[in-house]
Amino acid sequence: MRYLMFLSVISLVFIGTAFGQNGSIQVGGVKRSFILHVPTSGLPDNPSFVISLHGLNNNASIQRSWSGFDNVADKEKFIVVYPEAINMSWDLSGTTDVNFIAALIDTMYARYHIDRKRVYATGMSMGGMFSYTLACKAADKIAAIGPGAGYLMGGLGNCSPSRPVPTFHVHGEADTFVSYKNLLPIFSAWVKLNGCPDSPVVTKPYPADNPNSKATKKYYGPCRDNSEVILVSVAGMAHDYATASKNFGIIESEEFWAFFKTHSLGSVGIPNPVMSVRPERHFSAGYHAGKIRIQSAREMRSVRIFDIQGKTILSWKADAGSIRSIDLPVSRSAGGIYLLRVSGESESVCRVAIP
Repeated sequence: MRYLMFLSVISLVFIGTAFGQNGSIQVGGVKRSFILHVPTSGLPDNPSFVISLHGLNNNASIQRSWSGFDNVADKEKFIVVYPEAINMSWDLSGTTDVNFIAALIDTMYARYHIDRKRVYATGMSMGGMFSYTLACKAADKIAAIGPGAGYLMGGLGNCSPSRPVPTFHVHGEADTFVSYKNLLPIFSAWVKLNGCPDSPVVTKPYPADNPNSKATKKYYGPCRDNSEVILVSVAGMAHDYATASKNFGIIESEEFWAFFKTHSLGSVGIPNPVMSVRPERHFSAGYHAGKIRIQSAREMRSVRIFDIQGKTILSWKADAGSIRSIDLPVSRSAGGIYLLRVSGESESVCRVAIP
């Protein structure tokens, strides 16, 4: 995608503080500000980059305090930035702020050599709305989005992303400011736009091992190009951001990062360890109640399950003879898209989604 960037990045200023780095760049002749947080130790050579966007009439400092993303970044070793909108309001329909974010990504690549394939956008309220705008207009730069309490208010309209953008959306069911009720038809359209199944896999409560959680997870996937779309609805939560102290059962920033780190630009398709296996599939597989259920039209002698990076997470081999049906228990913590290779008279591969 091409942008009318008008970058003219005349100056790049960083002012170190006890609380992080206040920075600014020139974009289109306008000074744009942000707060940057970089972990002081253990940062990889090509760190991931999270863009955390504030809401209407808020600012970067408020978003930083609200989201708690600094703590997640320190633990998980990625860089997080809190950009500042002009007049505290994001440009949802034009390209002014899309250009700003594109310039910010370029700046962070030049300074820290961030991994361009692992750039993510998240935000609260209008910041969540703008993360959708970035998905619509900069899908070649943003690997995944994590909107919180914000959606495309006018519907999808002219939204035509160049690729399906993995999405993890969190919204309070009691939100009347950015209405949860109005979210549902727009989110359904987003699910359809990404080529996802109509019916989700539902986990209630979410996480399943927390009976006191107020959250419910609806998982739509796998979608087109091995993408996925998730809606986490939080009962009793109004226009808010779920943190540990609020006892909704989830910590929103941690949920976003857990989702982000499973996605990168160009990560679609079958990983190398199973790339050579492409015969017609002769079995079906699905996830239910903590187990992957596999049924085969032919006899199975062995099964291997890979994550999206090609790492084997489970291997099974028939003790005596071969069978046509099996249930394999898997950990709840291993949520995401997985690939199964089933061997018998022949070999074949399919994908399975674990919520």
